[in-house]
Amino acid sequence: MSGTDRSRVIRGYLIGGALGATALVAVSAVVLAAVGVLNYERSTTSSLVVRHPTATVQKGIVSQRVEGQVSVAPAATWAIDVPSNVSGDPVITRPGSAAGAKIDDGDVIATVNERPVILVTSSLPFFRALGPAMHGRDVASLQAFLHRHGFKTLGDRQGYFGAATAIAVYQLYSRLGYQPESISGVGIGASEPSSTGVPMGELKAASTAPVIANSGCGTVGQAVGKEICTLHSRAQRAEISFAERDRSQVKSGDSVSVTAGGKAVTAKLGSLVGSGKQKTASSGSERGSGDSSQSGDNDSANPTVTYGLIFGKDGPPHVGSVGTGTIVVRHSNAGGLKVVSTAIRSSAGGRAWLRMKSGRTVDVKVGVCAQGFCAVSASNGKVAAGSVVVLPAVASKVQTRGSDGR
Repeated sequence: MSGTDRSRVIRGYLIGGALGATALVAVSAVVLAAVGVLNYERSTTSSLVVRHPTATVQKGIVSQRVEGQVSVAPAATWAIDVPSNVSGDPVITRPGSAAGAKIDDGDVIATVNERPVILVTSSLPFFRALGPAMHGRDVASLQAFLHRHGFKTLGDRQGYFGAATAIAVYQLYSRLGYQPESISGVGIGASEPSSTGVPMGELKAASTAPVIANSGCGTVGQAVGKEICTLHSRAQRAEISFAERDRSQVKSGDSVSVTAGGKAVTAKLGSLVGSGKQKTASSGSERGSGDSSQSGDNDSANPTVTYGLIFGKDGPPHVGSVGTGTIVVRHSNAGGLKVVSTAIRSSAGGRAWLRMKSGRTVDVKVGVCAQGFCAVSASNGKVAAGSVVVLPAVASKVQTRGSDGR
């Protein structure tokens, strides 16, 4: 055997020995680990520990509440559109009413391509152009508007658009600084005022005035689409929505504590105004005896009922406010006692009792239960504020290790 062959053999022995040693170490580690686990399991025992927690009887009121979602919105809103007789691309040509501005009967709301949109207090909308020889309730509303602003329509019967009404419209547009036109949009000169009409969309009826511009009604040079801006009434509509399941617990006239828009006020529950589907999770109500606090789930299909809210001298929160409203449907007596609901034990015969820390039992009468507490009273006076009661036992498994060290 040559020297080279002997070196190869020696290297083989060395590598094989190393691998064998590594395998031996790995096997030994596994064996030792198994022995350790076995020894730990032999020295560890599980035991059941029973605890008897306690609670203290307190003095206080237990209130059962129903909560709802409050919203405050304008009583009415109106969209202001570009008059239909406007030709070409609609552009604001005079400053419109600013956002938040008060707009009264006879004021110009916006001007598009030099055509005005005028606010008219009327319960009847102006749904068509008005001109000579027309008649109807909308003509009567126009005549009443003209009379309020000092323009006479003598000679025309009520509801008939005659020459006197046309001349009054001519005078109105001239006073406001706009070119009088016929219903077809043709300019009317001073020599023919009796041909004046009101093109479609230049009168905007609102059931009340003044109103408020909800958004700005245009700046000079601004291009607009069909809708220029929106208006809303000064009167507000405040409503509260409850889960349908709480309907039987509330009634018109109930006092409602409202928190919305950074304002906390008291209101009266008004009439039922409608029903629908719940859009947000409701906090639900608390009801029943024992620990029966219940809260709404996140099911957006939960049915709701909506009532109006009537506010006193403090008034409602501002328009656009949202918040919560709470009605206390039942409550315990002031100065009474309350205890956590889990402390109350009962028997099949309806008996309710508490186990005192001393070991004795005391029969109690259970009142309103909500938010994890129940109002209690004992005729024998053996329960007072500060009394310690024992709650039902709580069992838990505890692991302990033996002392033999094996």
